[in-house]
Amino acid sequence: MKKITSLKGMKDILPNKSFIWQYIENKIQMILYKHFYLEIRTPIIEKTHLFNISLGQTTDIIRKEMYTFNDKNQISLTLRPENTTSIIRSILENHIKNKTQKLWYLGPMFRYENPQYGRFRQFHQFGVETFNMLGPDIDSELILITNRIFKTLGVQKYLNLELNSLGSQTSRIVYSQILFNYFKKFKNYLDSNLLYKIHKNPLRILDNKLKNIKYILTHTPNILDFIDGKSIQHFEHLKNILNYTNIKYKINTKLVRGLDYYSRTVFEWKTNALGSQNTVCAGGRYDYLIKFFNGKKIPAVGCAIGLERIILLLEKLNKFPNNIKIHSHILFITLSKKKKLMIKSIKLLETIRNELPNLIIHNTYCGTSLKKQLYKANKTNINIVLIYGNNEFQSNKLCIKDLYKNTQKLLAFKALIKKLKLIFYYESHHFNCW
Repeated sequence: MKKITSLKGMKDILPNKSFIWQYIENKIQMILYKHFYLEIRTPIIEKTHLFNISLGQTTDIIRKEMYTFNDKNQISLTLRPENTTSIIRSILENHIKNKTQKLWYLGPMFRYENPQYGRFRQFHQFGVETFNMLGPDIDSELILITNRIFKTLGVQKYLNLELNSLGSQTSRIVYSQILFNYFKKFKNYLDSNLLYKIHKNPLRILDNKLKNIKYILTHTPNILDFIDGKSIQHFEHLKNILNYTNIKYKINTKLVRGLDYYSRTVFEWKTNALGSQNTVCAGGRYDYLIKFFNGKKIPAVGCAIGLERIILLLEKLNKFPNNIKIHSHILFITLSKKKKLMIKSIKLLETIRNELPNLIIHNTYCGTSLKKQLYKANKTNINIVLIYGNNEFQSNKLCIKDLYKNTQKLLAFKALIKKLKLIFYYESHHFNCW
């Protein structure tokens, strides 16, 4: 029989791992809500021409990595390789482009890449996009938010911030021509892929990791010597804010990001703990991108955190908190398969959940012996067990067993609820599944 497997580069997130994802997602969401960023959800499939417009024809995403197919009406569709394009389509379609927006999203992205450590064909990003804010203050806000996220997750000191400015669209064109003239002198040392990029967008070579062109890249003209005056002021102001707020950073003039739509500020958070896949978070300004769609320039800046890489980093550094295992407060055992008794037990359990909505209650229906179930409860640190069997059914009571104190009582329902509220006084007023 043929073995059933998932697609290459796409992984299941099993129950013993999913609660870790939920913990991280919850921490990030709380930080974003406290900064008054609101969630936006977009489809994972878009029309292909949207990405052709936004990502740039020289990017590897467009040339090699998109999952593209035709639907039954022969319309070309693509699984989103990133989400900025989808959000721009959404704010234009829903006529909210002229409003100040602070948005966040979470979801899977898809790229047909060579799977390796820290790189998958389906991967998940937690991203932030802001619109109609022109100054460096919003750039710094995104950097400060990501810094706070990493601090909350306990990985901040293992990450380094790299910063650069690509200038305006005009100064970028000027610098591209300067780069073209520089790289042309070394055309005999460049392969066909690099020669293609030189003619289409020479900036795309700056972040190349090939060792045989390392010397060439070391001596490239510095982009900061050629950007326009307003972009220099913007960059200096941003650096001043980061200095004042004690955010350490390094200027990397080779940092251009992997997508063609960036302008002015670009940044990356990198780690030395994950080998070559060292970028955990990346972002920057894309003030000119919306102009490609509707002809109007709208200030915008965003960033995205790779969740798989955050989890790999936490694993590598052994930084998972001890309190992120989901813990049940109560085990409810039904000790009979009689229909009337089972119906009554289900009704009682629902009433208990109504009375104590913040408690996590694990219920079981006589699948194994009582002794085995009590042993399992003890092993998983569940101290309170509620038992409902024939005796309880006849007496119209419930048995409560405290495994920690080794006590057991038969109680009427109202008395039971009162006792549970005393035992779980804090939990009944505060919900925290971690």
